[in-house]
Order: sequence, then C-alpha cells, then structure tokens
Amino acid sequence: MGFSQRGWSVLASLEKGAIEQRYPEKFRAGIAFYPLCQYASGITTGPVLVLIGDADDWTPSSSCEAMVAGRTELGAPRTPGDRSSIELVIYPGAHHGLIW
Repeated sequence: MGFSQRGWSVLASLEKGAIEQRYPEKFRAGIAFYPLCQYASGITTGPVLVLIGDADDWTPSSSCEAMVAGRTELGAPRTPGDRSSIELVIYPGAHHGLIW
C-alpha cells in the first residue's frame, strides 16, 4: 500500500516486466492511493486497487483512466495486454490526499 509517490511505487512493484523478472517473490496485491499513473503500463502480476480524486491536480485521475484503458498521454501506445487486475475508483470532487 502506498500514498502519492509510494502509490506509484506500488504500481511499479506489481508491474509485469523488468522489476518482476528480477525477483522470484512477488507481491500478491496492492493498493495505490492517488498514484502517478502516467508511466505505468497497467499490466500487473496481481490485483491492484487504485484510489484517486477527480480534482487531484498533482496526480491527475485522467492518467489513471488512460492506464486502465491502455491509452497513453505521452504520445506512444502502451504495451498491449490484460489490465483486468486493476480496479480504479475515482472520487468526485476529491483533491490530492483527500479521498476519504
């Protein structure tokens, strides 16, 4: 579980790819509160719950929506794959760090 930058660490730790291949032990699940989703593929080794506010101007929810949909806001397509293990919850009117 991680908040903000540590939320991004949750996504990175559970993402399939280079980090995953380096370690035989894997996290079974993760919870990311208002993470930076812009650079994550959304293809994970286990289920991830992403909680973010739609009024967050530090880590925009639009990046997380794009990650889950397999789109990128960076101009290059994301890696094809299954993103069904990510659950995205967007809280209306919530700012960075104020989702409860």
